[in-house]
Amino acid sequence: MDLQDKTIVFSGHFETMTQRQLAKLATFVGIHARKTISGVTDYVVVGAMYGDLFTAPTTEKLQMANKMGIPLITEVDFLNFVVSTWQRRLAAMAVTKPIQTLHGRPEEVNPQQRSVVDDGTNLGETT
Repeated sequence: MDLQDKTIVFSGHFETMTQRQLAKLATFVGIHARKTISGVTDYVVVGAMYGDLFTAPTTEKLQMANKMGIPLITEVDFLNFVVSTWQRRLAAMAVTKPIQTLHGRPEEVNPQQRSVVDDGTNLGETT
């Protein structure tokens, strides 16, 4: 599921963060978070809902989403998207250009190499 550049609305109570915190996180990874459902809403992220013994748990936002045919996703689905977005961004940031060392000499950095650090004598060697 790709939520990039999609418009979402949060509904219900969430386990990990408040709706406001989730909305900030969404914006940070390129999702448009809104407080109310409209014709531009692509998804509603659903948290826990509480009802009484005689009525099914729901919210006004969920009722509107159902009427408008807007798909629902879970908090876990949303967070999985955020994590995968960050993984892709970190992978894209792999250093491939020479970097300046403290001694002023450029060194090639290969992301496939790992530094060996024990007592400090092998610092910079690769395995």
